[in-house]
Amino acid sequence: ATPSTITFGETSLLSWNSANAASCSISPGIGSVALNDSQTVSPENTTTYTITATGPGGSATDQVKITVRADIEPQPEGSFGSRYEDLIPPDATLQSYDVKRFSLINGSVLDSSDQPIADVLITILHHPEYGTAQTDAEGNFSLPVEGGTTMTAVYNKDSLITAHRNVDVPWNGFAIIDPIVMIAADTKATTINFDGNPATIMNHNSTPVSDEFGTRSCTLVFTGDNRAYEVDANGNTIRELTTGTVRATEFATIESMPSVLPPTSAYTYCVELSFDEAKRVQFDQPVVVWVDNFLGFDIGSIVPIGYYDRDKGVWVPSDNGVVVKLLDTNGDGIVDAIDADGDNLADDLDGDGETADDAQGLEDPSIYVPGTSFWRSEITHFTPWDCNWSYGFGENDTEPNAEGETDTDEQKEGGPCKTSSNSFIADRSRVFHEDISIPGTDMTLHYASNRVNDYLSVIKVPASGETVSANLKQIEVYLFLAGHKFHQTLDPLPGQVATFTWDGTDFLGDPIPGPLKGEVWIGFVYNAVYYASSDKLDQSFAQAGSYVTRVRARQEVTSWRKEEIELKRDHPDVIAEGWTLSPHHRFYPIDLTRVYKGDGTTDIYSPNLLNRFAGIITPGYAGDDGPAAQAQLNYPKGVAADGEGNIYIADANNNRVRMVNKDRVITTIAGNGTAGYSGDGSLAAAAQLQGISGIAVDNNGNLYIADSGNHRIRKVSPEGIITTVAGNGVSGFNGDNALAIQAQISLPGDVAVDSFGNIFIADTGNHRIRKIDPNGIITTIAGTGISGYSGDEGPAKESSLSSPRGVAVDTLGNVYIADTYNDRIRRIDIGGVITTVAGNGISGFSGEGIQATEASLNDPVDVAVDREGNLYIADTQNNRIRRVNVKGVIVTLAGDGTIGVKTGVPPKEGWTARPQGIAIDPEGRVYFSVTYPGYFAVVLETGASGIGSLLSGNGQAYSDPSGETIYHPVWKSAHGHHGIKYRHSSSLFFI
Repeated sequence: ATPSTITFGETSLLSWNSANAASCSISPGIGSVALNDSQTVSPENTTTYTITATGPGGSATDQVKITVRADIEPQPEGSFGSRYEDLIPPDATLQSYDVKRFSLINGSVLDSSDQPIADVLITILHHPEYGTAQTDAEGNFSLPVEGGTTMTAVYNKDSLITAHRNVDVPWNGFAIIDPIVMIAADTKATTINFDGNPATIMNHNSTPVSDEFGTRSCTLVFTGDNRAYEVDANGNTIRELTTGTVRATEFATIESMPSVLPPTSAYTYCVELSFDEAKRVQFDQPVVVWVDNFLGFDIGSIVPIGYYDRDKGVWVPSDNGVVVKLLDTNGDGIVDAIDADGDNLADDLDGDGETADDAQGLEDPSIYVPGTSFWRSEITHFTPWDCNWSYGFGENDTEPNAEGETDTDEQKEGGPCKTSSNSFIADRSRVFHEDISIPGTDMTLHYASNRVNDYLSVIKVPASGETVSANLKQIEVYLFLAGHKFHQTLDPLPGQVATFTWDGTDFLGDPIPGPLKGEVWIGFVYNAVYYASSDKLDQSFAQAGSYVTRVRARQEVTSWRKEEIELKRDHPDVIAEGWTLSPHHRFYPIDLTRVYKGDGTTDIYSPNLLNRFAGIITPGYAGDDGPAAQAQLNYPKGVAADGEGNIYIADANNNRVRMVNKDRVITTIAGNGTAGYSGDGSLAAAAQLQGISGIAVDNNGNLYIADSGNHRIRKVSPEGIITTVAGNGVSGFNGDNALAIQAQISLPGDVAVDSFGNIFIADTGNHRIRKIDPNGIITTIAGTGISGYSGDEGPAKESSLSSPRGVAVDTLGNVYIADTYNDRIRRIDIGGVITTVAGNGISGFSGEGIQATEASLNDPVDVAVDREGNLYIADTQNNRIRRVNVKGVIVTLAGDGTIGVKTGVPPKEGWTARPQGIAIDPEGRVYFSVTYPGYFAVVLETGASGIGSLLSGNGQAYSDPSGETIYHPVWKSAHGHHGIKYRHSSSLFFI
């Protein structure tokens, strides 16, 4: 290739020659070519081209890589991205990174001996535009991306098995992936020849693995008449494989897993099944897989099995396996049958009238001993396969219960409590201050110890409360800050506190000026046990179990609490380290709500107001392609936010879904305005919807619509094509354990999605919550179908709900339900256990600043959850939005209970008539619809605004909290003009 490195948009010339070839082809994207020729290409991403020449003597291939170099606009000075844009890979192909979304994914790679692995290539699945990061000699990497969603990092290195990791990426922040372990394929291999003879039986047995849980290996049994095919990512056949070199490689630790498991699935046993000759292999008959029952599950019990689809980045359930016992029915010492139900009698699993064929391939008595037990399953393709049971918490396992907030040990906002006139220690912090008067002026030189480069911030995290469960094994505390990951393990005792120190630098060792957000994770760790799977499900993988088994799990279970913290670091460099002039103030473009004053104090300028986001209040339909605040809506219900900051509105009485983009321009993306059902397979904007309610957006940009009046869930792809994913259009209940599009649902009120490809439905008319897995199979996960209230602390499937109209799922896999007519918010944990987390069941309004379960709600119709786990409730008949923090305390976020719409005031003083849907964007702003038929139809937002208008020079003055005007963009004095300007420290300062 000439040249082999190009800038995005440029071209390269591929040239080739062949000898003794009959045909040549080049992939990807070119196809058949002349035997000797050249061709100009302009790939959008770094691409490896492969030429295959075929002739009488066989085939030969050669490859050439063309690297596409980034041609990317620089990040604005002072922005988060400006600190890290030199980390952008040369093959990134974005024209520019969204300034608000620029973020970093950090991680590391180790081998099975915990030694770092260099030169591992990391990309983002389905996002080649972000380019390729590479691990350094210490095994570390950093990859800039645009945050706001959960992404899948892909790890590749020759001779090692590819690994994936899901990671939730914020805006303007760091996402740290736990260290992963990459492994090589098992050295033991067997050549399989498909000779067409059904009597030919071949097997492969992997290298045994032993640990504290036991010894196991994996056996694959093939028949000669099976046929194997190499297929592409879409399942299309490339060629038939008449032979194959098979390997079965166990992922023997959680860290080595091919991907993060669904939260409802416990690590048990996972194996990579592969042919050396092809990346993807499909069989036309099942291959039988046998794994030693090394954990001791009961004979006849279900083996939940699923596989990881690397092309889609999701775990996919498969048909259940079964725990079997090997039998010797004729006493010759060789296995000739299996018991699959625990009665010690031979069973005919395939129903062909014979029992011996179900045990074929297990004739070696040195490996397959009569009386031993195995997990038996059948597969039809090669990929990572996983036998994983569900798991959960014990009866007395409690959540983290620490009281009090994390103390960042900083100068508190507002003026200091001075204890002397010149030098003092600020109250409630360790910050030392000193003032030196400047003769002839009313100014001072001020010193603050927290404004020197070597100042250490001390972060104290309350980790446990006054009591802890006797089952608690340990307490894990993590602090994620500036790309660092700090960690402490504490004993399982009451009153524990974790203390961390931070030197003010990021993971690269560079100082971080200005405000910085971090996350604290507190985990209560317990022993886990496996749950048995329900015999009512054909595919139990990643589904909540039915009852606790006696089998100890191979992993622990942790109850997590997350908390966002913020630290403020200032590094003035205008005089000397730590010294400033008292009237010399600064702020940072990354946070225009906070001013660092010259006297060592910090003021916040963040009037959090309730604003009108979309709609002119009067119901109607108008305004597409114009400002959202000037448009008309008619009974807006569901609201959703995507990772880019677009907001979606279910404009119910207009039978449309509208989108407000980042520039606050509104458009219609689904629905033609005429009530009805039509349009599947065509553009969504031309389709008919009817009585739509809740909406959701997944990480791939697909929009899901609860098309309530049509008793369906619709999906709009990023290309704008609409399809039905659940519901046959007939109101009612049926179809569990079958395809969702064939099932009956009734007046679905809401829809939610998780990062594992699952869809959750508030099946309102059926008083149930349903789940659709990545295979499109629907099941009930909560509710018996009988309206009522019951079931707390038990299996959610056995509980009673009453017209649930809202559903949400958090990043840990917990599902939240707006149990509307029970005036409660319920939660389903990863073990399938349901509890009440808000509402005492008494309709009304009460309970500010108390435990949410003691408060009264009134017909809550929606619930949302943010990245930290805080809940937001549309308390509809109370005309309020309520917020429940991670400690379970409820407060009013917006609305004073008045029916109406009043904005431009603090949210709790606003009027929020009959709120419906709620959404939280990646920046933490809360959006909710307000509607009162015939009177009001708007979407409101809450969010901080700061002193950013200084940048636009609008002449506005700004006041400190006392009301004294102290700042103005430009003004005159006896000494001349004063204003603002940038410093190389990425701050703005003014006098």
